[in-house]
Amino acid sequence: MFPPPTRIINFGAESVIKTGTKINVTPMANVDGSNGVNCAEVWASYSHFESSILSLRSSNIHRPGSARASDVWICIPQGPVAPQLVRKLHEGSLEKITVSTFAFLQTAEVDKPMVVSTIEYFGCFIKFVDPISYIHFCVFSFSFSKVVFRSNGYGLEDGDQKGLVDIAKPGTYCYAFDYTGTQGKGNAS
Repeated sequence: MFPPPTRIINFGAESVIKTGTKINVTPMANVDGSNGVNCAEVWASYSHFESSILSLRSSNIHRPGSARASDVWICIPQGPVAPQLVRKLHEGSLEKITVSTFAFLQTAEVDKPMVVSTIEYFGCFIKFVDPISYIHFCVFSFSFSKVVFRSNGYGLEDGDQKGLVDIAKPGTYCYAFDYTGTQGKGNAS
């Protein structure tokens, strides 16, 4: 009926939101919440980042701190997470939410997906929860104060096995932005 999801969401290792679900994935190194434990499948999501641009006649095209992010909108399967999200909407913030994207890049001996990128959101506030409108899904949104993107890029092997992904030597890129201090860092840890 539905295609298999390629993303999962985790509400923090010490979170009060427990999904009771474990998806067998190979996690990204040094990223808590990307191991598939206590997660939910992400069926759809929406978020964007933008910056205000002044007139081209202006000497300073971008004003300092003008970058901003929309709320993150997520659609997950209906289940025990929905009432917990409603509770957190009334109680306060979540320390961290991690959205992981995975792909089947493993060798033939291992039949599980590998997490290839993550977006970690910090200082999150649940702002909207709709557990009623869709029979099988719960839609919610949250805001955040800091975001960290991590992505592994995989190349192709040389030699006789051309066209195969070389999972042993991924290139990694990381970018972090803190909206409380309007600072961004490339290759942040």
